[in-house]
This record gives sequence, C-alpha cells and structure tokens, in this order.
Amino acid sequence: MPKKKVLKSAERNNLSLKKMEKEFRKLPSQLSAQCRAEIKLVKQQEKKLKTDLKKVSALQKAAKTKLSVLISAKTKKTPSIKKQTIAAKKALADLIKSNKVLNTELVQLKKSRAMLVTKQVKFGTLSKQLSKLEKELEKQPTKAVKTTKTRKQTKKRKASRGNDFAAPVSLQEPTTEVMVNEMEETELS
Repeated sequence: MPKKKVLKSAERNNLSLKKMEKEFRKLPSQLSAQCRAEIKLVKQQEKKLKTDLKKVSALQKAAKTKLSVLISAKTKKTPSIKKQTIAAKKALADLIKSNKVLNTELVQLKKSRAMLVTKQVKFGTLSKQLSKLEKELEKQPTKAVKTTKTRKQTKKRKASRGNDFAAPVSLQEPTTEVMVNEMEETELS
C-alpha cells in the first residue's frame, strides 16, 4: 500500500513539473503579446495627443493674429479694446501652456512606446532562443543521476565522523529508498 502512495505522489510531482514547464515555455510569447497590446494602446493615445496638439496650435495661431490685430489697431484704445487685448493675451498664454504640456506628454508616450517595443523584441528573441535550446537538449542524451543515499553510505558517513554514540544499525531509521527496496523484495518472494 505505501508503495502505491509513493508512486502516486511521484506521478503528481511529475505532472506538476510538466505543467510548470509548459507554462514556462508559453510565458515569453504571452509577454510579447501583452507588450503588443500595450503598444497599440500607446499608439492610440499618441494619435489623440497629436490631434489635440494640432487643434491647440491652430487656436494659438488664431489668438496671435487676433492679439496682433488688437495691438496694431489704428483706432483709439478704448476700455473695451484694452479688455479684449488682456483677454487675448491671457488666452494665448493658456494655449502656450497647454501646448507645452501636450508636447511633454507626447514625448513621454514616445519614450514608453520605444521601451515597449524593445521589450517586445526581447521577449520574441527569448521565445526563439528557448525553442532552439529545447531542440538542442532533445538531441543530447540524458543521464539519470541518483540523488538518494543508501543505507551503506549513511553508515560510512557516520563512522567517518567519529561519532562514538551512534545508534546501532538495527535501530537506525531506514531511508525511503530502502523501504521501497524491502517492499519489492517481499513482494517478489
């Protein structure tokens, strides 16, 4: 009965490892797709900012011409004309500020888009290199490495330590590998 439990847990571990490996293989392509979607959103934001910049620059030109007309008017400077020139100057200053803000936002979006493009390229090359590495590893033969220690190795190690108070061999706890080996021997006989 315990042998079946050991095998079932080993199978579960093997399945979880395969699942993790599969997710690891998919990860670079998923990240690349995510970058592609973010790039698309940034491009849309850039397009919107560019149209806003065009509108603001057109309004700015109109405000400049209106201000120049008001300043160069050959008529008397009445209080209403003075108020209009003050309002035109204020509107022009506001348009200049908004133009600067939009320009800085556009520059930041271009930088972030460039960063996203480089990330996308990195993830794409990582995905390609990972597939190449997998193909190379499939070609090479693999060697099974035994990682568990046998009862004899533990006895030798304890004896080499010089432990005078070591428990007799019959009282030591057997390792899981020894238990499995003993169970196989009893089933065979």
